Amino acid sequence: MIRLLLMLSLLYYESKTFTSLRDVVDCYRPKRGLTGLIVLDRKGREVYSYNADSYFVPASLNKVLITSAFMHFLGPSYTFKTPILRNENGKNLYLLASGDPSLKVKDLYEILSFVKNSGLREVDTFYLVDWAYDSVRYGAGWQFNNVAKGYMAPVSSFILENNVVKITVLNLPGMENRVTIFPGTVFFKIYRRGGKSYRIYDMVNGDTVITIIEGDIGKQVFTTRSIISPEKYFKEQIDSLLRILSIKVKTISVIQDIPVQRYDTLYVYDSKPSYVLLSDFMKYSLNIYGEAFLKTLGRELYGGKGTYEKGLAAVDSFLKVVGLYDHFKPADGSGLSRYNLATPRGFAELLYYNYRDFRYFPEFASLLSISGTDGTLASNYKNLKGVFRGKTGTLAGVMTLGGYIRAKSGEDYIYVIMLNNTPGSPKYFLERVLEFVHENM
Repeated sequence: MIRLLLMLSLLYYESKTFTSLRDVVDCYRPKRGLTGLIVLDRKGREVYSYNADSYFVPASLNKVLITSAFMHFLGPSYTFKTPILRNENGKNLYLLASGDPSLKVKDLYEILSFVKNSGLREVDTFYLVDWAYDSVRYGAGWQFNNVAKGYMAPVSSFILENNVVKITVLNLPGMENRVTIFPGTVFFKIYRRGGKSYRIYDMVNGDTVITIIEGDIGKQVFTTRSIISPEKYFKEQIDSLLRILSIKVKTISVIQDIPVQRYDTLYVYDSKPSYVLLSDFMKYSLNIYGEAFLKTLGRELYGGKGTYEKGLAAVDSFLKVVGLYDHFKPADGSGLSRYNLATPRGFAELLYYNYRDFRYFPEFASLLSISGTDGTLASNYKNLKGVFRGKTGTLAGVMTLGGYIRAKSGEDYIYVIMLNNTPGSPKYFLERVLEFVHENM
């Protein structure tokens, strides 16, 4: 009986013909929780809005704000520079950790290979200088019961492989229970246990994350886990690479500032341009990038080490420039914090600001995921494949989406949809709204 009623209700909704976006919203919006929505045309004029001036938790839609501020102040060509210096007597080396969120083990290998090729084979002390950011690892309002999860990786001057380990467990013929961990580290341990049902859980013991997998994993498991102590992890990886390259070092030491003396610059490693890093940040929602971008904004604009306070002050300054200060209350760079608040209208106006900015709009548009094609939208909205670009946001009880959509008429529209405290998965509502815009506007 219940199944029959559900089928009839679906047929009822599917058979309805709508003549306005208001009708779609009235019919499909979740009846519990808070819904906000706004659509602008390409000239910035409001087409429709619903609760557009109410504050919502934006989740990862917050990344649109951080990206906009970063592009405004530092541009799409900014690079993170990681220099390695040698003191006057040539016995000590100094690597200045830049907080580059894209730094990989292979990049460290490149840096240290250049040291070897310069003729250095023995070093008294290899100093790792924690100069880019302060010691605050997590944003205010984060859920600290999840610190072992990869998406909660701590921000630090020392960022390597996103400060996570990548774990693959294969259970295929000839590869039963094969576990691969990259990078190898003493700061992560994994155990398998028997059991009837599949379960994965974590414990934190000092600086070490311990992951336990129970039960039948099926064919494979791929997941990431956070590194709790980035500076110790970074030091461990440096030590391993130095041994591989046969560079003898008596001591590796982490220091906060570089002593005042003369240095020779042996090598400077440049990251890829910021628009490439921002693409990874936006399309794949890499949270640690957001915290690094935020603190870098603070360091570049106000000097000294990057902090949350300086970074948020920089974002507030940007919001005043674009006239949207009253629409945003940012708390971090990634959107993990539930202290972040923003209005749908604020995001729509921000997207319109980027749309009008010819200097950076081509780069900005390329950062957004394409529906049914790539990024966080790769496996979603297949019936609207290639129709819109957007940034998603998801936390428990939060679903947001904003970007640009092209209607069949050839007109471009800006849309923002924000849902808070709605039970279940309200994705169906988002699909109906976007379908209507595409088909009828």
